[in-house]
Amino acid sequence: VATKLGIEFKVFDFEKEYKQKVVDYMLDEFKAGRTPNPDIMCNQEIKFKLFYDLCREQGADYIATGHYSKITEDHITKRMLLLRPNDASKDQTYVLYCLSQEQLRRTKMPLADYTKAEIRGKAESLGFQNANRPDSQDICFVPDGEYADFIENYANIKSEPGDFVDINANVLGKHSGIIRYTVGQRKGLGIALGRPMIEKKKDAALNRV
Repeated sequence: VATKLGIEFKVFDFEKEYKQKVVDYMLDEFKAGRTPNPDIMCNQEIKFKLFYDLCREQGADYIATGHYSKITEDHITKRMLLLRPNDASKDQTYVLYCLSQEQLRRTKMPLADYTKAEIRGKAESLGFQNANRPDSQDICFVPDGEYADFIENYANIKSEPGDFVDINANVLGKHSGIIRYTVGQRKGLGIALGRPMIEKKKDAALNRV
């Protein structure tokens, strides 16, 4: 795309920092029985810290991202606001809550006023080869979405089966490893109880869901 537009293209290597700040963080949270959000950590530690700071050091006035979010200034308070985009189905404001006032003021999010279909149409009309690239729905370093398998293979750990219990500690059945479940999950638990059940908590010490 940069070649097509005739603009300079640079690559910054943050692989080491990404492993420490995002991947290892995710593994530690899962092992502790919590559910991490690596997208938020990536924005907080990589995109809007390492990348942002390096761009500013190299003389950039702004950075631009492809997030579907809107940045505007409150004319009364003069504070920068993070707002939902026009395409509510692509709203990404929740992964950007960590941005500071300075970062918001120095960031452009040009997709805010468009739908994804409109952006694809513009890219196609400009001859961009990635115009019809599939949406990314999963964690970027786990492209098939099988994060539990990734954790077991990457960290060389095995998430052992344990008990599903109700709030009174009655055993309801067996789970296949606590890293495979998320607080608030209702579907895909792999247990049939004749009524809807929602995961309330994970207990890593006792290996219970």
